[in-house]
Amino acid sequence: LMAWQRHGIAIDLVYTTDSSAGGTGHTPEERAATRLAEAQELQRCTGIRSVTVLSGVNEKLLAARAQVTRELSALIDANPYEAVFAVGPVDAHHEHRTSAALIADALLTASFTGSVFVGENSSFLPGHLITHAAALTRAQLGERDHLFEVFASQTSMGFEVYHDVARSQRPLAPGAHAAELFHQTDAAGLKRLCERVEASGPEDAL
Repeated sequence: LMAWQRHGIAIDLVYTTDSSAGGTGHTPEERAATRLAEAQELQRCTGIRSVTVLSGVNEKLLAARAQVTRELSALIDANPYEAVFAVGPVDAHHEHRTSAALIADALLTASFTGSVFVGENSSFLPGHLITHAAALTRAQLGERDHLFEVFASQTSMGFEVYHDVARSQRPLAPGAHAAELFHQTDAAGLKRLCERVEASGPEDAL
């Protein structure tokens, strides 16, 4: 995000849910407020243009799917985006799979023709494909570490979530860093991937 901002690329960050399922806080409302504050701090640190939280609630995303899809489609339709980076459906979390599916629907509804970069959880990847810290400069490592500090509510989960059997059937390769790998497709390609995951599961789709 910081690299794009430095190159003058306008970035909008959109949450499909209130992020209340994970992080610190005794109630969903507390967790949602904490995650929103962290996102706003990320905006301040990186210079991204805007942060938008749509009306989805983590535990009730399926029920709100149509409404969230309409909201996202309207947002995409109102802005001349060149590319969209989206959560991918190859994930053990049902909210993430639902988010990917509604993003695909919103892109198709808005007739989005740009590139769609789909994120896949790195713990599903073969070890040699996972990025390592050696690929980053010392300055970049410092910037990355600071952004992890911004999301303090997630440090209790942090890298552990990538080792969680509930999320993946195999751990990260020793010495690897949890990271997102994106593959480039289009709206129709994301839709096909979502349908494949729904039909046969994330491991088969990978």
